[in-house]
Amino acid sequence: MAKRKQIIKVWLGGPVRASGAEFTYRPPLVSVHIASDETWSIESGVLPSHSTKRYSALIDTGADYCALDPSVSEEIGARSAGSGLMHNWVGTDEKVVFVQIQIVIRPSVGFDAQAALKDFRSQGQPWDVVLGRDFLRYCRLYVDGRAARYHLHWMGA
Repeated sequence: MAKRKQIIKVWLGGPVRASGAEFTYRPPLVSVHIASDETWSIESGVLPSHSTKRYSALIDTGADYCALDPSVSEEIGARSAGSGLMHNWVGTDEKVVFVQIQIVIRPSVGFDAQAALKDFRSQGQPWDVVLGRDFLRYCRLYVDGRAARYHLHWMGA
């Protein structure tokens, strides 16, 4: 994998509201491929095998770990990585199942993750994946609220 900084395109998801508070109510999303390649490792220097299907991923600076919708896990045949506790947004721990996946942004940006299974689609969320701090620790995220823009730079795993 390339170790140089790369810009990842971020867009504001969700519908535009008449209130004019576009930045406030529209979450930052990026387009990703999701893979479950048992033979892949970061050290291999090649990308994991994956489908050409793209998924929407939420950039969530408050999430400890990445999370994946169970239907996407089934689509890609993700293998179990056990279960454990995950701190949730209301301040309590919840038991979750983890799966081993690779998140591929583009040919030179891939990340191996254990993602918690969380049901986003049935809740009507516009994303299939959450990119938590385990992913974001390899990035620089710039937020320009006045211009309603995010800039995400991949610094390398």
